[in-house]
Amino acid sequence: MIGPDDVIYKNRYIWNRYKNDLNQKKHHLSFETASLAFDDPFHIEEFDEENSIAEERFNITGIPWRTS
Repeated sequence: MIGPDDVIYKNRYIWNRYKNDLNQKKHHLSFETASLAFDDPFHIEEFDEENSIAEERFNITGIPWRTS
């Protein structure tokens, strides 16, 4: 369910704006930039069983600026 603090980005991704702020402070990377890794044609996607309790979660490794 989407809450009042959630952001919908490019009609593909949903995240909490406060978690995005925390991620930027901790990792110096916004969710907007991180989401570009999904467009990397060579990205690696792995199911995250340990953190998939309430919802399915995946770990993505990719280069955000390599989109073609």
